[in-house]
Amino acid sequence: MASSTPTQDEIEALLNGPALTPPLGVKPNFESPPNHNGIGYGLISAMLAIAAIAIACRIYTRIIHPRRIRVEDGLGIASFILFVAYLGCAYKVLQFPGFYVHQWNVRVRDMQRILYHIATNCYNGTVGALKAAILLEWLQLFNPSRHRNSFFWTCHITLWIHILFYSASVFAINLVCIPRRQIWDKTITDGHCNDGHALYLAGTIVNLISDIAILATPQQVIWSLQMSFQKKVRVSCVFAIGILCVGLACARIATTVESPWLPDSVYNLPTLVFLGVAEMVCALLVFCAPVFPETVSNLRALPVFSQISFLLRRSTTTKDTSLASPGRRSWVQRGCNLRRQPAPRGTGEENLLKRLDRTTPEDEEAIIRTTEFDMRESYTTRDSESRGSTSQGPWHQSRG
Repeated sequence: MASSTPTQDEIEALLNGPALTPPLGVKPNFESPPNHNGIGYGLISAMLAIAAIAIACRIYTRIIHPRRIRVEDGLGIASFILFVAYLGCAYKVLQFPGFYVHQWNVRVRDMQRILYHIATNCYNGTVGALKAAILLEWLQLFNPSRHRNSFFWTCHITLWIHILFYSASVFAINLVCIPRRQIWDKTITDGHCNDGHALYLAGTIVNLISDIAILATPQQVIWSLQMSFQKKVRVSCVFAIGILCVGLACARIATTVESPWLPDSVYNLPTLVFLGVAEMVCALLVFCAPVFPETVSNLRALPVFSQISFLLRRSTTTKDTSLASPGRRSWVQRGCNLRRQPAPRGTGEENLLKRLDRTTPEDEEAIIRTTEFDMRESYTTRDSESRGSTSQGPWHQSRG
């Protein structure tokens, strides 16, 4: 009776063959398959830059400047570290096999399933930590005294549901196959795997519901604040960055539902990567957006930026004072700087026409006054003083 166990040569032949049967007439290209790595490098690098700037503003404003750290700050930093690890996996895939490479151009042994597994854990940790940080941040912003109102209980219930769900998903993701190595090593045939696709689909649906809940939670508080309608709209727009998260979560659900019927998983994987990266960046922006105005104010107060602002004002003042030409002197004042500049020559009509031709909104504030001085000198002698005194009226003469 022949054994059903494959021989070593058969295993090697399988590992060196294409990961997907190519269409008729198509020859696998394992060495330099067509790809769109330029799009991948550009988009991922741009997302990394946006996320790095956002978290840097958060760290400077909430940790370095006041020299204090809260729980939500620690969660935000941890989520950014996991986000960078996720991008590290994406960059590794970009190196090989590449983005939007057909699966028949990849050998079975080159299928880097362990990177996909690591990236899934990083995504789960990033999103879970960010959502917990956002809820804690909103409790600090909208209920700093911790009053037991409806907003307080809504945030806490949502927070603990998130903690329980994402903690359980860590175990579910890593125990979907027994032994665990079978998750990325498909040469193991004596193990058991559960339906990983159903697990991921359930996770994306819960993720969408949580995005909607987090987005709607602060709106009632914002619109009950004592401020103008325009300010309420601006504040709502800042927090409504989460609408993008909701849209991206919907797109991920559609892509996840469709993926089992798409056999070319390697080619379709970059779309999921882009959606996941964009969703994490949007969540990070929601978390960091409240500190952006304070960051700008703090940066303006730094000596370096003050010096730059002074130099810019000085150069603008120099351009404005170029309206005056040599001749009689006038005082030119701009802001707090007082400088003596020559007044324009020519008739009044000529000077007015020249100024109308060259006036800008800034020049209108440059020359605020032109004053002319006419100085005369006179000298007197003692004889003239004595003559002047004798010529005075009789009321100045001494009485007899």
